[in-house]
Amino acid sequence: MPSFEIPETLSDEDMKVIDDGIADDCAQKGHPPYKQEYICVVKRGNNRKPFAALMGFMENGIFEITKLWVKSEKQSNGIGSELLKAAEEVVKARGGCSIVVWTYVFQAPGFYENHGFVKMGESPTNLKGGAKCYHYIKILPSGNDPA
Repeated sequence: MPSFEIPETLSDEDMKVIDDGIADDCAQKGHPPYKQEYICVVKRGNNRKPFAALMGFMENGIFEITKLWVKSEKQSNGIGSELLKAAEEVVKARGGCSIVVWTYVFQAPGFYENHGFVKMGESPTNLKGGAKCYHYIKILPSGNDPA
C-alpha cells in the first residue's frame, strides 16, 4: 500500500493533476463541470502593504470565504463591508450563485448576519471555553432579480 505524504505545499503540476482528476470524475458521473477559482480582494495602504483582505475559493458557483482580515486599527470603518461587497461583485461576475463562510462565535457572526447571510448550522469545537463555530450562506441575486 502506498504511503501518504503531508506536504507543506503542492506544485502547480500536482494541483493540475488533482483538478483534472476531479473534473474527469465529475464528467464520467454526469455531474456539473468542475471548476475551482481563487478569489482575493485586497486593500493596500500608501506603502503598498495590505491592511485588509478577503479570500477564498469558488467551486461550481459557490464561493467559500476562507479568510477575512482587517488590521485592528482600521476595523469598524466599513472596510470589511467594502471587501465583502467587492467579493460579491466578483463572484456574480464569474457566474457564482452563493457565498458560504464558517466563523466562530468570538469572530464576526453578527457581521455576516448584517450583510444578508443566514445561519445554516453550528458545530461545537474543542477550543477553550467550548466556542461554537457557525456556518453561514448568502444566496446572491441573479442578474434578473431585483437587488
